[in-house]
Amino acid sequence: MSGCSSSRRSGRALAGGHDVVTHETVSDGRRKIKIPNAAIAHGVQPISPFQMLRAMGARFVLEAQTRQLSFSSLRLLLGFGLLGSAGSG
Repeated sequence: MSGCSSSRRSGRALAGGHDVVTHETVSDGRRKIKIPNAAIAHGVQPISPFQMLRAMGARFVLEAQTRQLSFSSLRLLLGFGLLGSAGSG
């Protein structure tokens, strides 16, 4: 039953000019038809989500967060040598 569903999805992608994006890989198994196999059978080349993001030029930017340290936290970090000495420059 899932093979039929994969085949239907691939047919819709072909009809609409869409790409098939999946984490699945091509399989030579006969028991369960995987999405990439059905896509290829319909002339649609499947791509991975990472390939799709690369093609779209997606960028994930993490903004730097400023953290304010209390005086006691700063003194503790200096005591462990994690921030260097106060006199270094």
